[in-house]
Amino acid sequence: MLKTFEFSDEDNALTVKVSEKMDPSYGLYTWPSSIVLAQYLWHNRQLLNNKNILELGTGTGLPSLVAIMCGNAKSVTLSDDQRQPKYVDKHYVSWKKIFNDNCALLFFRCFQNMTDSCLFNDVQTYESEINGLFCRQNNYNGTSVTVIGITWGEVPPIFSDHTSTGVPFPDIILGSDCLFDESVFDPVLFTARHLLTRGSVQKADPSRFLCTYQVRSSKISLRYHMSQWGLVYKEIPIQTFSQDKYNIANSGMPGNHKVKMLEVTLSDNIARRSVMPA
Repeated sequence: MLKTFEFSDEDNALTVKVSEKMDPSYGLYTWPSSIVLAQYLWHNRQLLNNKNILELGTGTGLPSLVAIMCGNAKSVTLSDDQRQPKYVDKHYVSWKKIFNDNCALLFFRCFQNMTDSCLFNDVQTYESEINGLFCRQNNYNGTSVTVIGITWGEVPPIFSDHTSTGVPFPDIILGSDCLFDESVFDPVLFTARHLLTRGSVQKADPSRFLCTYQVRSSKISLRYHMSQWGLVYKEIPIQTFSQDKYNIANSGMPGNHKVKMLEVTLSDNIARRSVMPA
C-alpha cells in the first residue's frame, strides 16, 4: 500500500511516498512517532547540512526519505533487522532458498519495504556489498544512500572511519518508536551508545540520537536505562516544530498522541573518554 505525506512551510513543500504493508511485526506501518520525527527534520533541515545520517529500525522509511530528499545531507543510511541468513552468497541467490527461515523472511520484508519506499520517491539503489554484507547503495542529488541490515544489540561491522571501506559513522542517529517496549531498551541503547561514541571522536559537534516514541506506560524509566549505558537526554517539546496538532503532514494522524521526542547524547564522562588525541 502506498501512503503519501506532505510537508510544507512558508517557502517550500515536500511530498514523500512510503510503502506500507499489513504485517504482524508492525514494523511496516507508519506510526505517529515516525511522522513527528520526519516533521522535525523538515522544520530543522539545516541540521542535516553535510551530516552523515543513520536511521535505526527504518521500517517504512519516512524520516530517512525526508533527510534524503531535503538534499543537504552528506549520507543517509536506512537500516532494519540484520538477521539475514548466512548462506546468502555474494551473488545474492534466490530468496526461495530461505523462505522457511522466519528471521530471513522478516529481514527480506523489511529490506524490500525500505527499497520500495526509496523507489516510490525516485531514489534508485543497486545491489552491493560492504564487509561481506548485502546492501543497496547509490547517490541521490549528492547524498550517498545506503540500505543495510543492523540488528539492535550488536556492533555493526559496516561502519568505518574511511568511506571507501564502509558506511561513515553517523553524526545523527534517527529512531522512531524503537523504544516501543522495555525489552528492547538495552539492545537499542547498546547500539546507539557504540555509534555515538565512535561518531563523536575528534568532533566539535558530538553525534546525537534523535528519537521519538509513543508513551505507553508511565511506570517505565528511560532515564534509568540510559544512565546504565552512559547516555543522557533532553526532551524536545513537540510544540516547537508544529506537531502538537491533528493531521500532521496531511496524514490524518495526530502528532499529539502521547508522542515524545528526545535528543540523546553521551554523558560528559563518556564523551571525554571518546575524544582521541589529534
